[in-house]
Amino acid sequence: MKILKFTNKIIFLGLLVVAVMQMNLSSIAIVLGAFAPFLLKCLFSYEASDEMILFFYLFFIIAYVLGVVYKMYHTTNWMDLLAHFLSGVFFTFVGLFLAKHSKLLSKNHILFTAIFLLSFSALIAVLWESCEYTYDTLFDKDTQWVKETGVSDTMEDMMIAEAGSLLVSGAYIYFMKKNPKRCIEKVEKLI
Repeated sequence: MKILKFTNKIIFLGLLVVAVMQMNLSSIAIVLGAFAPFLLKCLFSYEASDEMILFFYLFFIIAYVLGVVYKMYHTTNWMDLLAHFLSGVFFTFVGLFLAKHSKLLSKNHILFTAIFLLSFSALIAVLWESCEYTYDTLFDKDTQWVKETGVSDTMEDMMIAEAGSLLVSGAYIYFMKKNPKRCIEKVEKLI
C-alpha cells in the first residue's frame, strides 16, 4: 500500500511539473486532473482507494496528457483506442461505486448490476462523443476525425469503451457467481 501512495504522489508532482512546463490553457486541465482525487474528497467526502487513484492518473495521463497535450492521437494510431478502452474500464468501476452505494452489490442482483455497469459505461461513451461533436461543431474543429474517417471513429470509440466495460462486467459476473461475499469485499475495498 505504501508503494501505491508513493507512486500516486510522484505522479501528482509529475503532472504539476507538466502543467508548469506547458504554461497554456492545457495547464488548467492538467492541474484539475492532478487534484481530482483531492477535489472528490473535499466536495463529496469520498476518499478513493490508492488503486483507483493510480488507475485514474494513468487514464488521465494517457487520454489527456499524452493524447491531447502531446498530440499522440495524431502520431500513434492505437492511442485513441487505448484511451477509450481504459475509459470503459474506469467508468465501469465508477458504475460499481454507484451500485455499491445503491445497495445493488449482492448475489441476488448479479445480472442487473452487470447490465447497469455496461449501460453506465455506454452512457459515458455517448456523452463523451456528444461533447466532442458539439465542440467540433461550435469551434469548427475535428477532434472526432469525421472529416477524415466519417462516423467510423466515433463508433469505434464507443465500441472499444464497451469492450473495456464488458471485460470488467464479465469479471464481476464470474467472481460474484464463484464467491459473492469475497467479490463484494474486494469491490468495496477497491472503490
